[in-house]
Amino acid sequence: EDGWQLTLTFSKPLKRLLVWNAKVDSVSDDNTVHVLKNRFWNQRLKPGRLFKFRFLGRKKFGQRTPSVSAEFSRLGEEVASKQRQNTAKLKAVYQTREDMMNKAF
Repeated sequence: EDGWQLTLTFSKPLKRLLVWNAKVDSVSDDNTVHVLKNRFWNQRLKPGRLFKFRFLGRKKFGQRTPSVSAEFSRLGEEVASKQRQNTAKLKAVYQTREDMMNKAF
């Protein structure tokens, strides 16, 4: 399988996560880990290009805004060693609904 995967890990459970340029592949039982995969139209990312990713997360009422970390991985590449795996760890913190919780990765 070619393409990419983005794993978002939130410090607290989300009530709902909306994404536009990916599809949700899986969600952990406690709603803190969301694994996203590419759509057909953005499967291949060009090296050196900026990859912007936007999402809207809804927290539970009365809950503090959770932090989020992200791990980006390419899929389907023949990997001879861990050094060639082209995996980047990304960190992001979003604010409140007013910010629409948009982040560029």
